[in-house]
Amino acid sequence: MKAFLLPALLPLLALVSCDKARQAVEKIRQGAERTAGEGREDAALAALVERAEEGVRFRRDLPFPDAVTVGVTNVTTYSNLRGVKRSALGTSSGTTEGSFEEVTRYERKGGEVTITLERSGQVIEEEEEGEEKKKPASQQGQGENAASRLIGKSLTLHHTGRGWRMPKSAGPVDFQLIAWGRNTESSLPGLFEEEGLLPRPLWFPPARSWKEGDVLELSGASLGLLFPKASGKLSLVFEGEEAVEGHPCGRFSVQGGVSFEEKSPKDGMLYQIEMTISEGWIWCSLLHPLVLKEELDTVQSVRISASGGIEDRFQGKAEVLCVRSWKAD
Repeated sequence: MKAFLLPALLPLLALVSCDKARQAVEKIRQGAERTAGEGREDAALAALVERAEEGVRFRRDLPFPDAVTVGVTNVTTYSNLRGVKRSALGTSSGTTEGSFEEVTRYERKGGEVTITLERSGQVIEEEEEGEEKKKPASQQGQGENAASRLIGKSLTLHHTGRGWRMPKSAGPVDFQLIAWGRNTESSLPGLFEEEGLLPRPLWFPPARSWKEGDVLELSGASLGLLFPKASGKLSLVFEGEEAVEGHPCGRFSVQGGVSFEEKSPKDGMLYQIEMTISEGWIWCSLLHPLVLKEELDTVQSVRISASGGIEDRFQGKAEVLCVRSWKAD
């Protein structure tokens, strides 16, 4: 589950107003809903759903495809996010407001995966007619970060006897790409399971049928269904079936709190996160162990650490929207 759009934490600036940011994100959300086919299921995929009088089941018996393409759009909107940055040069503090978007494309063909970062940066409300058209996020004058320097680049990984590895390049050395590859290697296969290139190892019991109002409590090891190696407690309530891009899904509301940590493939920093979900929804595939959409209202406390004595702390409200466009090739 997407919890925090990591590149958005770096600038402590007075950014675009929340009202304008929300308008821009609402346009993204509406676009995602249109892409999702307004909840209509693809007929061929719908025929694979197991339904009975007792309810619908989450299948785990279908073979997971060896070739998939996944487009991931992740938008995080911050409200009065307070931050403190500590380093050898001293301490600084500030606040961040606004929305940030990251769009990544994953392509897997058997034992080869290509990752392309298409966009990353602040979401700016599109200007009215007569003004210059909306520029890519990386060109909006909000400063560079580890992700923005990777926009347009592609990372290829091969599955070997030592796991997923970046092959040696015969061309010019790209140190940013090498760092991205090494950081990504250390987060696998978990990253690929989260983004839908591989099936999630922990999923709903295949024998259980689900009807509207059924509740699932997650704690301890069962939190791994959404958050690997997390602590806390989440309550999921099944609300019914709803497709994402024609793909049959079960929609759950979700509330609760979790603590976990993750390493960013973009900058190699360690993020320790405590998150309370006041309201949220997740869309889980009825055919494969996949989470295809997440929409969460959260309050988060984040500690970021790295070598060299760098330590940042942030706390505030974050609204998260993540949509995965998943296609079997």
